Amino acid sequence: MESVKVRSMMTTRVSTVGANQTIMEASQMMGREKVNCLVVMAGRSPAGMITDSDITRYVVSKGLDPKETKVSEVMSSPLVFVSPEDSIEKARKTLSGHKVNRLAVIENGNLAGIITDADISRVRTADKIDQPQSPFDNNFSEGMTKKPDWDRGSGFCDFCGNHEDDLVTSGDERLCRTCMERKRQAGPYWVSRKKSGESFTG
Repeated sequence: MESVKVRSMMTTRVSTVGANQTIMEASQMMGREKVNCLVVMAGRSPAGMITDSDITRYVVSKGLDPKETKVSEVMSSPLVFVSPEDSIEKARKTLSGHKVNRLAVIENGNLAGIITDADISRVRTADKIDQPQSPFDNNFSEGMTKKPDWDRGSGFCDFCGNHEDDLVTSGDERLCRTCMERKRQAGPYWVSRKKSGESFTG
């Protein structure tokens, strides 16, 4: 995520509203443009942000007149923002630190876009898909309830009978590394000696 820049994930089309406009006008704009937030502009400078939940929480629930209440009275300010050249990881930390769901993207003092937690989540999901996985991640055998944990103690392998110091529990068996690899390769064709009564350890 450090290599992915905000610029590559941000939305450049951003709906704005003037700080001196009314909540009624802001609400109508959200409906018209089918968005749930607006960046608030003081002249040409971005000054804050207002969301539909802000309107509900600070205007509707308090019985204020949306035709008389100014956007500047309700908006979140100062504006929380990142740069287009910041990493997605920095944007994620900024979202988390300020406990918000979206950030304005500011470049040279001008509004360049907006990025949301959903945008960042898409990058995190793609990263997980692209990460190389170990053979055990891709080849879970039937009966394996979790990834092998090789620090489970010593004992006799239920399949080959050898005494090993790094057995792992797989289903109802405790196997050495070699037999675990055999089980992985055999997949559903693996036959447990313990189930057939041939286990070396009983």
